[in-house]
Amino acid sequence: MYELKTRNQHNMFDISSMIQKSLRRGLVEHALYAAVEMAGKYRSYLWKRLFVVSAEDCNDLVTGRVLSLYERDKRKADDNAIAEAVCLLAATRKNRDADYFACNILNSRDRRELRIAESHEATTQYPTKNGHDLYDTVEVMKRAFEDLDIEGIGYTANEIGVRYKKYLWNVLLSEYSGKCSPNLAMELNSLKKVDFEQIGEKNETPLYLAKGIVLLLKEWKGYDLIDMRNAKVETRPLDSGPRHMRVPDYVYDCHTVIGRKRGKTKRQFVVEEQASLRPFVKGMFDGCSWERFFELCDTGFWDKENWTPPPAKEKREELENPCRQLDLFGM
Repeated sequence: MYELKTRNQHNMFDISSMIQKSLRRGLVEHALYAAVEMAGKYRSYLWKRLFVVSAEDCNDLVTGRVLSLYERDKRKADDNAIAEAVCLLAATRKNRDADYFACNILNSRDRRELRIAESHEATTQYPTKNGHDLYDTVEVMKRAFEDLDIEGIGYTANEIGVRYKKYLWNVLLSEYSGKCSPNLAMELNSLKKVDFEQIGEKNETPLYLAKGIVLLLKEWKGYDLIDMRNAKVETRPLDSGPRHMRVPDYVYDCHTVIGRKRGKTKRQFVVEEQASLRPFVKGMFDGCSWERFFELCDTGFWDKENWTPPPAKEKREELENPCRQLDLFGM
């Protein structure tokens, strides 16, 4: 198989693993080395990994600043923008709340019955994947947010987001941008932009959606959130590290070929990466079980054979029409 190589002939996917894991550990020198290795031939993929770290591993409002650095680099290649993003992410406080929410809670693998406030005849214009009426599901999700019902939010948001992700973002921003701090509202808009412009609608990752929901819950629950847009972080030049470095052993987990050959498992990954977080700040889900995720890994996250047939593409696109959105909100 053709193997993608970096500047110093490392396997590109190993270096991709290295940058995320070194940033989790706050190891700036290792992260800068990995960034230099990727910045030539794999610059776009490097930025994709930096965006993933900003959502998956970071506690605070940092994706918006990474997005502005990316846009600076996109206008004209700027190694200083990459270096600043790397040093920023290494310094940002870490926990894996968004990843936990995405893997264990933001799913609707098993169908639930929705408790509808008022009895009415459900329409079939916009069915969710488990056959719920979209209008009903949005109302139940809004009630779950009011009650801070985390499991209910996870089920309904996934039901909507699998087919109508952009619409779900519009609902979240319309409903909750005015009920959170201005800094968080800007971060939510940045997460949506990254989700669609950097990741693309065909990508099924729920990570950025999970981060947005978790940030809302944290602010409402009184968690301390730092806006990293104006945080002062010491930035080192991108090429300030050694010219050549051996890939550290921590890189080789279950997501790499070498790690799998060594018998590394997802259970080990969850424990080891949680323990590696630097600088660490206590999260919402520390100590919670990952058994749901492991079960889904064994049985499948998607049961597409039992999904309700989706509406036509033209019908789904109607949901982004402002008039349709007003109708959904009952306005």
